[in-house]
Amino acid sequence: MSPAPSPSTSRSPASRYRLADDYGHSAPDQVPIQEVAAWRLAAALGEPVSRLVCVCVLRSIDDEPGSLSLLVSGATGSYEDSRMDTLARHTSTGAFFDSLTAPQDRHSGNLLYSADALGLIDHGFTFALPGHYCNASHLVQWRFTNGDPTLTTWERDALTRLLRTDLLGGLRAILHTDRADALADRARRMLASNQILRMGVF
Repeated sequence: MSPAPSPSTSRSPASRYRLADDYGHSAPDQVPIQEVAAWRLAAALGEPVSRLVCVCVLRSIDDEPGSLSLLVSGATGSYEDSRMDTLARHTSTGAFFDSLTAPQDRHSGNLLYSADALGLIDHGFTFALPGHYCNASHLVQWRFTNGDPTLTTWERDALTRLLRTDLLGGLRAILHTDRADALADRARRMLASNQILRMGVF
């Protein structure tokens, strides 16, 4: 298992690369590619997931690979079950998406709240591999504690479409092969158990 990433406020390239390495990702290209792959997956799966993840494209930033996301309104907040309860439908959908895409650091700073909506941001450390470190998974934790981890009909259909259509093939064109394989394996395990995967089960 990878060591826990150490907190850092520096945004220098060297510190970003160290953080990516701690999470088991190569830098500089893999992180922004995964940002885009998460959006493409959400868009392909459609509503209600597509409403939670903003449009994201690749961009060169300071002559380095990067990504540019559409602005999402909302404010970050502390991890409060009451707030997630208020947006239970969105929280539950977000937990499904996180269980599928395996983000390793879904903390409260990566959740944007508004009065009636929830936005998921920062998907650079997603598509984890089995055994990778998981720092936080607030949405998945909420669904197991306050919601129902059982898959909905829409979620089962979405996983089936992912495995039976060329959608997975499209993701394989941009994700590392082992990460695309792990994504497919998570989809199969979720269908077999009829529930989302627990925190850190990649």
